[in-house]
Amino acid sequence: MILVAAFLTSSGPAAGAALDGGSTAPVAVEAATVEPVMVGSTADTVQDNAPVIVVLDLSGSMNDDDGSGMIKLTGAKRAVDDAIRNIPSSQPFGLWTYPGGSDACGSGSFAIVPSRITDPNGTIATVDALTADGGTPTGPALLSAVGALTAQKVSAATLVLVSDGESNCGEGPCDVAKQLVGTGFDLTVHTVGFQVSDQGRAELTCVAGATGGSYIDVDDGDHLNTTLRELTRASLSVQASGRLNPLAGVPARITATVTNRSTIAATDVQLNLSLAGGAPAGLVTSLRVGNLRPGASAERTWTISTGIESPNAVVSGASPQEGRAFTISGWGRNADRVAADGMIGARGAASGGADLSEHIGDILRAPIDAGHPVVVMGDSYSSGEGTFDYVTPPDDVSAKCHRSDRTYLIPELGPGNAVNLACSGAVAWDFYYSGRDGTPPQLEQIEHLPEAPGAVVMTLGGNDIGFEKIIRNCIMPGMNVGCDHSPRDVETWIGSADSMRTWLAPVYEDVWRAINTPKHREEREGVYAPVIVLAYPQMTHATKFGACGSVQITAGLKGIFGPGEVRVANELAAHLNAAIKAAVADARQAGYEVYFVPDTADVTLPNHTLCDGADSYINGVVGIGKPESLHPNTKGYAAETGAIITWSESVEEQAPEPDLIGTPPDREFAAPWGARPPARVGVDATPSIDGLLLQNGQLGVQGSGYLPGTPVTVTMHSTPVVLGVLVADEHGRIGAMLRVPFAVPLGKHDLLISGSDDSGAFREERIPVSVLAQPPAWVELAFPLAGAAAIVAVVFGGVWWRTRRPQRAAGN
Repeated sequence: MILVAAFLTSSGPAAGAALDGGSTAPVAVEAATVEPVMVGSTADTVQDNAPVIVVLDLSGSMNDDDGSGMIKLTGAKRAVDDAIRNIPSSQPFGLWTYPGGSDACGSGSFAIVPSRITDPNGTIATVDALTADGGTPTGPALLSAVGALTAQKVSAATLVLVSDGESNCGEGPCDVAKQLVGTGFDLTVHTVGFQVSDQGRAELTCVAGATGGSYIDVDDGDHLNTTLRELTRASLSVQASGRLNPLAGVPARITATVTNRSTIAATDVQLNLSLAGGAPAGLVTSLRVGNLRPGASAERTWTISTGIESPNAVVSGASPQEGRAFTISGWGRNADRVAADGMIGARGAASGGADLSEHIGDILRAPIDAGHPVVVMGDSYSSGEGTFDYVTPPDDVSAKCHRSDRTYLIPELGPGNAVNLACSGAVAWDFYYSGRDGTPPQLEQIEHLPEAPGAVVMTLGGNDIGFEKIIRNCIMPGMNVGCDHSPRDVETWIGSADSMRTWLAPVYEDVWRAINTPKHREEREGVYAPVIVLAYPQMTHATKFGACGSVQITAGLKGIFGPGEVRVANELAAHLNAAIKAAVADARQAGYEVYFVPDTADVTLPNHTLCDGADSYINGVVGIGKPESLHPNTKGYAAETGAIITWSESVEEQAPEPDLIGTPPDREFAAPWGARPPARVGVDATPSIDGLLLQNGQLGVQGSGYLPGTPVTVTMHSTPVVLGVLVADEHGRIGAMLRVPFAVPLGKHDLLISGSDDSGAFREERIPVSVLAQPPAWVELAFPLAGAAAIVAVVFGGVWWRTRRPQRAAGN
């Protein structure tokens, strides 16, 4: 007797997924209680909600006793009946029986046509009426089953073949299996030996090996029942990782990935977190995943506050938390429970100070050990604005830069291991030109450091879009309307945030070039130094929690942060961080060693946001015109330190690609947004493009060699957008000024110019182009003005100019 269960499959993703690195290695726990002996690689292509086809051999040997007092056929029927009872209503099911008719070696046919089971009792009755007689044509049965599936336009299948002996009719099943694989049919056969002989076991093992399946032994009808039930249900695996934060008080993150490693769609999948000592109040421990198709994975993350302040917040009475064990459980309506364990917590961070050198990853440790400092650059979120504890800067640097030794990293890295060049209020312009009160450009300040930089850590972009001013307007009382009242304003702000992708990437590249000049690399004995870019922290709690309530303002006043304003704040921060991440990716693609740290976005979550009063890691509005408003406090910067150091332990370093970059020169750097003439395309002998191609910007097209009087179409691909249709003049020349619409996405495209050449033949020129965003406010304001003094006056004349200009620019 042979029993076969078939799971129809087609192309899909491979099971399993890598997790974001953490200090705890992922633990995988498999759901199946069956332990198969693998004899080949498991197929990794599957089909959504694949039908389950049980192929049942009704040979005469099925009337024998299985040794436990039960007839084998009776045990097989019970196994199929139980599988039917446990199959979800959404799962198609069919039954193929053989041999068929009066032919003892017939290949059989469908007894139950594959469909969703709407009448389980009737389906089971059909199974219970079956009788056994005849031979065991395993090879012909496999051919017939696959042929029937192919006729239904199925190109792949997973079979579960259960046999109580070797085949005795037709071609051998192993040879048939090899033939079927050779036809291109994507076939995997898992075989089960039901009290088989050595010869039968060898035959079944060969079938499994030929198709990349596995072989399993069963002893009796009960064991067969359990095995078939496992093979007709979805099978899940869970991986879990918990971040072991080097600073207590830094929110811990637990990430779980659940994967459907079977060929059956898992329905109503859920994940549950169990935390030793109980979960913090308000934490949602159960998260729904929903239906999970075969081979697919889903990821869910919990963010948990340890409840202990970081050492550099200087909070007395706190003690380090050694760690908390957790368990992630996953299950589905048709998938058994699986689990994975892990650990989160703080490590050795005593209140009032801690030596964190043992926790720093190589990307920061190596340059420090070699005597090259980590350089902090950028804006107020790097300078230490908000700590109210500022150092006296060098004579040529404005005191308004508000540099603090209590910003991120500096207190933990130790004296001499970190240098702060950041300046409150800085925009990207300040990396190239003098800033507040004549403060030298930040790229120039690098050249005056006594030691070559070992790495740069920075934030940039918030001031460029006026983020702080927008959020301030959300909070301040006395406003007639909130910052969410105008969809057009919100759209403009988000558009400004999105545009930063194409304006920040060249800054990151120039910072990398500035710290990797031949001179600096010689001082570092040829070692390249990386640039590390941080995400901005989220200021308010999750949008789903609605209004933030009252936020502290100076002199005891309270400002209201309504649900719409929370949404605006979170969307704006998310878009800005997404643009920063994309800009880093662009720089990396160009060959530069630039990294993005997403972890700093979540250091305020879940209960240290502006909405959390005294527990907030972000200052409220501390005074009208006070720059410390809406910036991290000391606790916030310490939390960012923990996130950065934790990231540094698991980051996979990427070497720069000098062949793409070229040798960074020992020279002064000029802003990459200088004169911006409209992009011009030439389509003469050698197609070319000059200038910057901007969204909603102009594009000049000129060319020759076309058939006079015929149309020439200018199209942007990949999604075709027709920019214009030109007509060749009497000399076969074209020329026009077109506009690139906002509908064209940022990034790389092909410009197609098609028409008829002077002989009437079809002619098409394809030119690779990159579409950039419109420039941010400081570029629009600065370049039309003559003279450095005028530029500085406008750019630094006040936050109002920087924040209001994007709205006007977007309306142009």
